[in-house]
Amino acid sequence: MSFRFAVLALAVCGAALSQTPEKLTGGVEPAPAAVFPAKSPISSVVPVDAAYHPLTREERWRFYLHETYLSPGAYFRATGAALGEHLNNEPSQWHQGLEGYAKRTASVWARFTLSDSYEAAGAAALGQEVRYVRCRCSGFFPRFGYSLTSSLFTQNARGRIVPAVARVGGEFGAEYTARLWRPESYQTDSRIARSVLFQTGFLGMVNTFREFGPELKRAFHKR
Repeated sequence: MSFRFAVLALAVCGAALSQTPEKLTGGVEPAPAAVFPAKSPISSVVPVDAAYHPLTREERWRFYLHETYLSPGAYFRATGAALGEHLNNEPSQWHQGLEGYAKRTASVWARFTLSDSYEAAGAAALGQEVRYVRCRCSGFFPRFGYSLTSSLFTQNARGRIVPAVARVGGEFGAEYTARLWRPESYQTDSRIARSVLFQTGFLGMVNTFREFGPELKRAFHKR
């Protein structure tokens, strides 16, 4: 039953993505030519030196498919997070060994996939940005604060900063869906809240590296 529910959830998210309101992206858009378009991936970072343009419906599809299913990073993040849970023996009911690691990897991958799907569908419906938009401010501390809290805020189609309802909601939705297959001790509201808090904090740190990436890259090449 849990597998069928997960498939149904992904199907609903896909339907929502395909119904992006035209008014959120500023005009009429052509439908995507194929589910897996043969185009270059869309960057997960919006540079500060370029005019901001919201993603079109086709671009949302391309970004979602690449980041969730086609990018090697999607599988590295699942296997890496599963390894951390495996070393900590969480959940302990799944024990150790190859079978236990396989269960944790499948569980983490499903949670990440559902989180991405819920966020993509919600962001498409609300016209919210799913990429990281570098801060147009100056100075270390304003940029640092912006990037660190970027997991809780995003931009809408007009470029205004708004609460990242789709992102945070997607994380909560994925964690609550995972109650279908995780042990009962991992189904409490407090544990789910801690998991979402950790994920938002981790994303904030990742976005901090994205924010200061150009400077770090230049400093590295000078050596």
